[in-house]
Amino acid sequence: MSLYHQIFVKSSFDENNLHTLKSHMLDDGFLDSVKKETNTEEIVEVKEASTLTIMDRNDPLFWLMYISIYGLKEYEVMQNGFDNVLMNEKQKIGSFFSAHPNLMKNVNTKLTKKDVQLIISNIVTNNEVDILMLYAFSVYYKRSILITNKRSYLHIKPDDYDGTIIIVKSKDGYGLDDTLTEDYIMKHYFCMNKYDQPMMAISKYKISDLKTMMEATDLKIFNDDKKTIYFELNRYYNW
Repeated sequence: MSLYHQIFVKSSFDENNLHTLKSHMLDDGFLDSVKKETNTEEIVEVKEASTLTIMDRNDPLFWLMYISIYGLKEYEVMQNGFDNVLMNEKQKIGSFFSAHPNLMKNVNTKLTKKDVQLIISNIVTNNEVDILMLYAFSVYYKRSILITNKRSYLHIKPDDYDGTIIIVKSKDGYGLDDTLTEDYIMKHYFCMNKYDQPMMAISKYKISDLKTMMEATDLKIFNDDKKTIYFELNRYYNW
């Protein structure tokens, strides 16, 4: 026999026996317990969506460095004279390294004398800033620079630096993404050996090392030859 039938069909209630229904009522204590259970629901942290902002002005790497050093407001209030600012800033950097060329070597990669001369020449002649030239900017501004395509990354790190600038390379160009952190990039992306060669020399790897690296990608390589795997990985992580 249902609870409903036992209570409401077989019995009738008035003010004298209404109290017998107390055990079937939802009292305040029960309602409070329901509220507490509802409020203890697990809070899951959601990673903020990407907010990549592409620099659409000519010489994008220069302007991304400029904004990172001097601030977005300084860039936005610049109504005219962009070319003058660009040339003056490059002239300062070029003159500094013309007087102190060896300081450019205070960075985490080996730059030859020829590399240093080429970088200085490209800066003072107002060539568009490329990856190689960023080594000079890194030392001059005392900033570590992380450039990533969200698969691999290049870390330009001077001996003395005060902070890190993160630049994203995409199919649409270079930009800034304020949701990316240095820690996240280093944990999830592949660290390139050099700006023009992602991996170290093939002799530095065992075949088992390369196979492990391949498993972390979506590459489908059916040849177990060491040179083939190395070549495909190098191409996969290159820009």
